[in-house]
Amino acid sequence: MSQDLLEQYNISENTISMFTSKTGPIGDNCNLSGDVGAFLGMWQVVHHSQTSPTRGTNWEGGIRVPFVFHWPRGIPEPSKNTKLRSFVDLVDTLSDIVKFELPSDRTFDGLTMRTDLSGELNFIADTFPRTLYFLEPDTDEVFVFRKDFLKVFFRTNGARECNTSFDPTDDFVYHEYPLVFDLSDDKSEFKNKTYDQFHRLLFLENKRIADLIFAEDTGIKSSANYTSDPDGAPCCNELCSCHTEQTHSPLPPNRLLHLQSHLRTGGRSR
Repeated sequence: MSQDLLEQYNISENTISMFTSKTGPIGDNCNLSGDVGAFLGMWQVVHHSQTSPTRGTNWEGGIRVPFVFHWPRGIPEPSKNTKLRSFVDLVDTLSDIVKFELPSDRTFDGLTMRTDLSGELNFIADTFPRTLYFLEPDTDEVFVFRKDFLKVFFRTNGARECNTSFDPTDDFVYHEYPLVFDLSDDKSEFKNKTYDQFHRLLFLENKRIADLIFAEDTGIKSSANYTSDPDGAPCCNELCSCHTEQTHSPLPPNRLLHLQSHLRTGGRSR
């Protein structure tokens, strides 16, 4: 619905309009590919030059997208927000705005963005940096996580580049010593941090990941079966992890123990 039509019906002031993108640009689309801007994924480019750090990867060029939120009555003045947000936040945000109580028979992973939009103070969101986890769909294993400006790769991969026959699945690289990038001064993801710099963050995240494993294995499971519910059909197919019987373990116990062992022994980055 266009803005002109909203104004014609005199509902533009309290109507929420959003503009965003599902992913970053497609690397193999040649002259029709978008621009990743400063988010060049330089570590991937330098070490695997035949690949592209675009859609299909977890480099910033593949996952960082613009998000424009238009709501004159709720947003007092034009503003810019740099907090770490995700599409999973939309359900929580919109339900918070319209005062809709979400069902209690399933878990919602998002956080409301209402205070970000209105300019209100939010002590929890403003004080404690958020962590986002990127999971392997088939195994639910964490292979990337980001906490505030720090981004950690346990596994890296590239996408198909323009005019190449490269198969991206051949490029999965598992790192015994995770790659760590500080996006506050390295948007191109080029300078891998040393293990010592990562030490404290990993220690805190190990505990958090262990807590998540326990919470997922013992907490509330969704009773909604999106594989048979017609409402879920558009987003469920053979490529999606929609089965309610799946167990979501952010990091396998053997991987977690390995990382904890490294902390105790003072492992170093390669």
